[in-house]
Amino acid sequence: MVGPRSHRCRRQRATSAEDGRPGELSSICTIPYFAAVAERWPGPVIYWLTDLIESYRGADSATVRRLDQRMCRAATLVCPNSQRLARYLMDRAQCPESKIRVLPNATRASNLLPSPPHGPAQLPKDIADLKRPIAGIVGNLAGNMDWVLLEELVARCAGVNWAFIGPTSMAITDRVRSRAREHVMQLPNVRFAGPKPYGELAGYARAFDVAVLPYLRSEPTYSGSSTRFYEHLAACRPMVATSGLEELTRKVPLLRLIETAEQAAKAIADLGAIGFDDGLTTARGEESQNGTWQARAAQMQQELSAMWRPLAGARTSDPGHGRNISETVEVPP
Repeated sequence: MVGPRSHRCRRQRATSAEDGRPGELSSICTIPYFAAVAERWPGPVIYWLTDLIESYRGADSATVRRLDQRMCRAATLVCPNSQRLARYLMDRAQCPESKIRVLPNATRASNLLPSPPHGPAQLPKDIADLKRPIAGIVGNLAGNMDWVLLEELVARCAGVNWAFIGPTSMAITDRVRSRAREHVMQLPNVRFAGPKPYGELAGYARAFDVAVLPYLRSEPTYSGSSTRFYEHLAACRPMVATSGLEELTRKVPLLRLIETAEQAAKAIADLGAIGFDDGLTTARGEESQNGTWQARAAQMQQELSAMWRPLAGARTSDPGHGRNISETVEVPP
């Protein structure tokens, strides 16, 4: 995981946006391996951490923590996307709490509904033949999902049809979970519709009777933020989720939290008994209004402006600050 993710972040190394001060650009760093860049950047620096990098396969924990410490010292604003990552940065990277502003993941503003819907939307054509009720899962159908739980859950919900929307091309290294995924894909009440363009995903999410977020508790997933949650929040449909991602434990009652397949089956049955109307459609719609990427960017900009002004004079008066930005960056092989 380290290689592909670090390459992606390398391209974002030069991503910058005007912060309103003439001639100054803010640098957004998303991995710790660009600490040398952050230390020499002449303007404000944002450390936007979206994963527990030290848990990546092949990552050296001691190196990552040392670089996280440097990033936290150099950054003007530190934006982990979860409370758990914020605690990591304070406890392991000695990041001052005053620099930290938690900015969770989000959804596009185009996914928001103008008003709360009355029931699920019409099914997309490729799953229109499925009979309701329909439990749906959207996203990368890979190893961060609890396939063993899903295998049992589908068996327990014989009267429910399942729609899986997303790719299954990523291999699952654990044999038991890999076999569980293969078995689920062959079940008669399950439809794997494959990957879809991002712009079409909202149509599926709105059409489900209930959305299921079956995260497997493992790192780095557990410490992150669930984009799936914010996509389904905007769709306003009921959600049943595992506690495999700590952030979701803070989202009750907007979703129903479960630990086992038995609990999940009961939650779905209870929702079915009330017509999949849990009385929280409006609440989810209202909450989703503040859960867009545009809202996150605006908050980041506001926080940065407030923090940067008092520091600008001190940083620019340092004659060595801003030099040698092209220095070699510490990146894992």
